[in-house]
This record gives sequence, structure tokens and C-alpha cells, in this order.
Amino acid sequence: MRLRFLLLLLICANATALDFLPGVMGPKITGPVIRVTGRQDISAESQQGERSDVQQASAFALVPVSSSEKHLLSLSASTQILALDTVQTLPGSARSIPGTLWNVSFGASYLRNYSSGDSSTFSASFGSASDRPFTAGHVNAIGATAVYSHPSGDRKTWLFLLNYSNNRAFMNNIPMPGVAYVFVDESRTFNAVIGIPYLSVRWEFVPSWTVSFSSHITYLRTDLSKRLFGPAQLYAFFEWNQQPYFRSDRTDRSLRIFFDEKKVGLGLKSPLSSFLMADLSFGLSADRRVFEAVSYFKNPSKASLGNALYMALALSFRV
Repeated sequence: MRLRFLLLLLICANATALDFLPGVMGPKITGPVIRVTGRQDISAESQQGERSDVQQASAFALVPVSSSEKHLLSLSASTQILALDTVQTLPGSARSIPGTLWNVSFGASYLRNYSSGDSSTFSASFGSASDRPFTAGHVNAIGATAVYSHPSGDRKTWLFLLNYSNNRAFMNNIPMPGVAYVFVDESRTFNAVIGIPYLSVRWEFVPSWTVSFSSHITYLRTDLSKRLFGPAQLYAFFEWNQQPYFRSDRTDRSLRIFFDEKKVGLGLKSPLSSFLMADLSFGLSADRRVFEAVSYFKNPSKASLGNALYMALALSFRV
């Protein structure tokens, strides 16, 4: 049940949860899981004679409320604050880029196991991603995902899913189907989720050295990690992602603000106790851009925020 539940979370859950759930949780989810993250620019390039600084803070909580061998019901909540200190304006207009962008979300997920070994999951979320969250209906974000899991062996599983979101970076407001094949080798040094539109691979190619890769249409991350002592890991990474928001005073309701960046850096993560994990990273945030468009792939021009060195700290708690 653990592998199936974590894979479903990987596809369905809020992004702030993705990179710590598999490493923090034990054989069963017995209590709440909380993650808090902070990020701060420490050196940024000047644009038009002024620096463009980025600060970010987020919190995520997952709380199982009912659990048995047959089912698992959980609730989640997340908040993310993105602060952009810049003199740049939105391309094609004289409007200033909002100084603070919020993404607040509340969700629920229900997993059901069947006697055949199959399982199904339904998750839904409601929130607001905007400079002024929850002030009007057109700044609210909703999403839902249905997943059916069918094992085809001891370590092989087929996943069939259907997702809807009104705040995707692409194919917005369109129900999107997907399929994935999950494989874990007998030694558990290699596992993969291969599908459409998602790919994830993790391979411990020699003892204590691991490479991982995850991607979908508008996201990519790859890591190379070295286990130092005990569970402590040193890692190098590259990540490309973007965050969409609804500007509260827009007249064209199909438009959204996108913050797009690529990150490369080094990190160190390790449990500090039986219930606390820390992840400290340092790197370069490159090609930082802000633009307003209907879709990530339909953006005529972008405001550049330059490059910056940054530091980030994430703390994960399992109660």
C-alpha cells in the first residue's frame, strides 16, 4: 500500500509535497506530515539599474483522518508566497508586476483498495492563486484527479488517470487523461514511472550513488546524490518549472501571470531526528522571467528578472 499511495501522491498532490514524501514516510502513514520551506536571493543581477529580488516561503500539511487496509482518507492544505521586488512591468502594458503572489489550496484524497489488488484514488482541491487571493471567483483555482491502479506483477503496476485543473501551465480547463507503467526491480536499486504525460526514474547505479530524473510537459528535474554517512545525502540538481497566477484586476479572464525559472545548485539533506528532516540548498536561479499569457506556450514577450544566487531551507516533520 505504501508504494501505491506515494506514487499517487507524486502524480496528484501539491508540488510542495513531492520531493519529501517518499523519503520521510515510514511503512505506513500514521500521522500528519508537515513541510515548511524558505528561499532568499543573496546576490542578483541588476536590471534597468535595479536589482530584482525573489523571496519565497511555503508550507504544506497532509493529515490522514481515516485509515485501514481497505481505504485511506486524507486532508491537505498548502500556502505559498512569492515576493517579487522588481521595477519591471508586465510586457505589453504599463502595469507593474505584483509584488506578492499567493497560492493557497485545500484538498482531500480518498484511496480504496480492492480484493483483486487493484485500487482507485480520487483527489480534489480548491484554493486561490493570485495577488489578491479569494477576492473574487475568477482568482480561484480548482482541480481534481482520478487514478486507477492495476498491478501486473509483484513489482509492476499500471496507472490510469484523468486530471482537471483551471490553473495548468498548458491545456488549461481541459480534462487530461494519462497512463503510466510503474516498475521496481528486485534489488530495489532501480524504479521508474514511465507514462504520458509523466516520466520519473531513480537508479542507484553504484552503492551510495543515485541519479534521478522527473519530468512532464512543463517541468523537469534531475538529481545526482551521494550518500555520505547514515541517511545524510549530498546532491547536485537542475530544475525547470513555472508558477501560474491569476491577476485579480485583469479584464481578460483567460490571462494568467507566469513566473518561470531554471535552477542549478548543490544541497545537503539529512534527518535530524526520528520526526524531522532538513534540506539546505544553494544555487543559481537563471533565466528568471515573468509574463502574462493564456498558456505557457503562448507568450509573446517576457520581463527578465536576470539571474541570482539564492539559498533555500526546507524542514519536514512527521508527527
